[in-house]
Amino acid sequence: FLINEKIIQIPPSSTQNTVTTDQTGEIPEWVKSNAKWWSQGIIDDNTFVQAIQFLIQSGIIVISQAS
Repeated sequence: FLINEKIIQIPPSSTQNTVTTDQTGEIPEWVKSNAKWWSQGIIDDNTFVQAIQFLIQSGIIVISQAS
């Protein structure tokens, strides 16, 4: 949602349409904490985007083309 609504931007080579979690279907607790801190203004946009980019690059979340 955040990527599709252009609230956060991921480098174009990684941007697609659908985001899913890893094989377990679980979002790591630290990701939830980062999102909460970002929404409360505790961490800045750049820090939050770096965390999302790390998740994508590590395969924790996968962005794939919607059909």
